[in-house]
Amino acid sequence: MFSFETLIQDRQSFNPGEIEGKLQKKINDLQKLQDKIYFGQLGLEPTIKMNYLDEIFISHKCFNIDLDLCEDIEENIDYDFTKEMVNFNVNELIDEYLDRARSILSRSDIRYEKTKVDPYSSKITLDNFREYRQRFLDDADCQFQYEIFDYIIGALQRYETIIYQILNNKIKNGIMFIVLFYLIGMLLIIFSILYTKNTIKNIKVCLTELINIVFIVPKSVVENSSEFKKFIETGNLIGV
Repeated sequence: MFSFETLIQDRQSFNPGEIEGKLQKKINDLQKLQDKIYFGQLGLEPTIKMNYLDEIFISHKCFNIDLDLCEDIEENIDYDFTKEMVNFNVNELIDEYLDRARSILSRSDIRYEKTKVDPYSSKITLDNFREYRQRFLDDADCQFQYEIFDYIIGALQRYETIIYQILNNKIKNGIMFIVLFYLIGMLLIIFSILYTKNTIKNIKVCLTELINIVFIVPKSVVENSSEFKKFIETGNLIGV
């Protein structure tokens, strides 16, 4: 939009030089964002190391909001819109888009736009809107941006889809691991309960037998039997 506004210089929308400043800022912001993504300065790996993005950054495939348009591309050599161009990777397409924006910006005569003659003379009306429209149609840079925009958006949508699928798979795997650890934890708790219960049961049996020996078996028998003495001392019968 800022490229278009820079070209037509509609004074009802922007003051002289205002739109040029906005366009320059957008160019710089987009360039910085692209560099940060490419060099991995946003908390992710550099895109060149993301093998799962080779489809976008290396394979030189055509993407578009409407993929059917990739099958029948209408070339226009007047503004260098060709089949080879749309098969560039998304970084190259964005670079070309920004270069065209810089070209439009460099052709804007800000000094003239700020003269006393021009500031309020250039307005779009019902009488002259066709003239402004023709400026857009006759400008190769604007036409290129218009044609290539859907291809850039298509590639970025594919980028978003791939990242979403990766995140979705990681979330699913994370949930599966959590459930698995939960089940393992429950099994360990159940095993611990059963083992403790069995141990208590065995101790109870031993204590019962020991009490029976102490209070039921005559003392003389206990003293004369090494097995009973061993059982009383250790809780285990000899040979068991």
